[in-house]
Amino acid sequence: MSSKKTEFQQTNLDAWHQAAAKSAPGGKVEALNWLTPDGITVKPLYTAADTKELPHADTLPGFEPYLRGPQATMYAVWPWTIRQYAGFHRRGVQRLLRGAYAGARVSVPSTATHRGLRQRPSA
Repeated sequence: MSSKKTEFQQTNLDAWHQAAAKSAPGGKVEALNWLTPDGITVKPLYTAADTKELPHADTLPGFEPYLRGPQATMYAVWPWTIRQYAGFHRRGVQRLLRGAYAGARVSVPSTATHRGLRQRPSA
């Protein structure tokens, strides 16, 4: 491994603005903003200055005010689960999907599991 440090050219926000304007529609960086379905404007670039005045921006998960979750590691040790509820009883879902796709797996969790009342098995 080389001990030589790589030197990078120093940049600033103005340089980014000029570079972004080259690919922005009409050369206007503001045209890169987009609206979420909730009407929130999302900018193409955020810096530390954007979060400077936000309250509780330096909070940690597992500690009050629990903005980043109630557990210190949250669910880093559990795989993500994606569920979609169809509003049918288990048999109704199975009947609905019968013959749709070979190998389709339908898992309809109980209400206790959904609400977190039943413990997940440990790995």
